[in-house]
Amino acid sequence: ANKALAYLDKYPYGEVTPEAVTEIPEIERRAKIAEDAYNKGLAYNAFSLKNFPGWLGSAVGWYKNCAEAAKKAPDFYTKYAREIEETKVTAAGEAGIDPAKGDLFKSPVDMLGGTLGVYDNKCPRRFANYIYGKRTTTGIVKIKFECDPFPPAGDYALHLSAQDDDAEAVCNIRIAVNGKTLFEGPNKFVRFGWSLEKFTIPFDCLKRGNVLTIENIEDTANTQGPPWFMINYAVIKKAVQ
Repeated sequence: ANKALAYLDKYPYGEVTPEAVTEIPEIERRAKIAEDAYNKGLAYNAFSLKNFPGWLGSAVGWYKNCAEAAKKAPDFYTKYAREIEETKVTAAGEAGIDPAKGDLFKSPVDMLGGTLGVYDNKCPRRFANYIYGKRTTTGIVKIKFECDPFPPAGDYALHLSAQDDDAEAVCNIRIAVNGKTLFEGPNKFVRFGWSLEKFTIPFDCLKRGNVLTIENIEDTANTQGPPWFMINYAVIKKAVQ
């Protein structure tokens, strides 16, 4: 039961996120494994299990409810419409967005994984998706995108707006497309602010149904502070336009 539920820790107390909506069958499958195990435990020794200092019974309920709630989830693009529009205006001014040339804008809502929030500690207020260390359940975000036309005629470019955490040590990250690493190591972004960095996406790693991943690769399970990495937006465009 614990193994089945550990994967779902990224949805604390059964919170429904954009990612949860994409994996309802997996949430249901894991909740069922945990529920069956819990019921076996109750049948064997209900007194001990109910007095065990843990949250197994509660967790089973949270994730059963999470799966049902995800089926009726709000449209996150509507829920965060104002924040998305503000972010898009910022991205257009900083990175440039020309839909006629095939430029793709990705807001924090388009990033599956991580944690959504608005951040303004010693920096301009912005909508963001933040990721913690690799031993947490919120250490990676995935962004799906297509190349148009396909196959691509050349490289693409990733324009990423983000910031480092507020600790002295720089957070290590990995950026990859379809498993090919574009960058790995101490991130190049500023502290207490937002900065824009550009990464080349080689044309030979592109395919139909691309997946861009951004990971916090620090070996930590801390979700209460650094090391974290915070992403404001991504703009993906053809390198030569």
